Amino acid sequence: MSVSDELVEGTVFRLARVTDQFPKNSPKPLAELFRPSTDERRIAEATRASIRLSVFNAARTTIGQARNMRRADGETVPFALLVEKIREFEIPGASRNLRVIPDPFAEIKLPNQPDLARLQSDLARMALMPGAAGHCGIEGLGDDLCIDKRDRRNLRAMLRKIAFRLPDDGV
Repeated sequence: MSVSDELVEGTVFRLARVTDQFPKNSPKPLAELFRPSTDERRIAEATRASIRLSVFNAARTTIGQARNMRRADGETVPFALLVEKIREFEIPGASRNLRVIPDPFAEIKLPNQPDLARLQSDLARMALMPGAAGHCGIEGLGDDLCIDKRDRRNLRAMLRKIAFRLPDDGV
């Protein structure tokens, strides 16, 4: 996907799992919400692409649709970020800023490898669900572009600072 395909405005969101360390009424997410997951890292490695932190475009996916796709165990809280604000953060050492790339589940193609079978099955299932076209990825939070661990931690803290809770109907 080319740079011209990146989102330049709007709102994206990510679901935070309620835990003992993160109560349901928390006004801000934990900075760890913005750490790429093992699956996000595996997708990047398998597709030879940059690591993308999974988020949803609020104009194309509802909170309920995202919850259905993610099949999240337990309760979740939606936290949003303005794309314009995300794009202001420079990736230390990479000569560019964070960016938000539309990444519909149907367009994520993994090679046929036994160790990727579960991930392929999950992506195929989610690709058919309502709201799947609104899936996006924030590039620049992984160790492929932001080499220094301290810099990655600082980027996550900055995203936490600009994150805000979305009104939630609980669906």
